[in-house]
Amino acid sequence: MILVRTVIELVKNKNYYVDQCSRFVGPFDKALQRTCNNNRFCELYEIVALANVLRCEIQSVYPYIDYRAEMKIMNAIYKPTVTSVSNISRIIIFWTNTKDELVVRARPGCGGVWSPNHFVPLIPANRLNRTKSIEEVISTPEV
Repeated sequence: MILVRTVIELVKNKNYYVDQCSRFVGPFDKALQRTCNNNRFCELYEIVALANVLRCEIQSVYPYIDYRAEMKIMNAIYKPTVTSVSNISRIIIFWTNTKDELVVRARPGCGGVWSPNHFVPLIPANRLNRTKSIEEVISTPEV
């Protein structure tokens, strides 16, 4: 459902996304076609649109593996264009790969370059502590 809403957002506000992203990731129409295909990778267009769909900031964290100056755009915070709430929440995502770095570099046709195949959410440490405390309370038997 989120993918559908993101595609609708991209189509509805195409000019905005072309202005914001095309110089970094290429033609909008080609990216939109890839987005509509199953098992395709997410690109900058989708991340920027997702911030508007979810009405929250999205912080993208890209590892410094094969990092090039133009990848700076992947280590950024994307904000929704319209905010009606004064306290905006933030989702932090980290780009990674399910395979070992050396295996990824050895793939045919990749030219020895590492690339991610998914992202995972990063959770602030204070949330981890709170979760741990709740689990301890739940797992402690009552006498």
